Amino acid sequence: MDKSGIFFVALLLVLVAIVLSLALFHSPQQSPALPSGEGSLLPPATTQGQ
Repeated sequence: MDKSGIFFVALLLVLVAIVLSLALFHSPQQSPALPSGEGSLLPPATTQGQ
């Protein structure tokens, strides 16, 4: 892997971390329970079952 490839992966990880932190910070203020199918990848049935 070249240095540019490693730099690109690092940037991608930073972007994902920022998006996840923003989502985690905003979700408790607006709605404690995640809306069904909006922010979660799993369907509501599986999240309620577990």
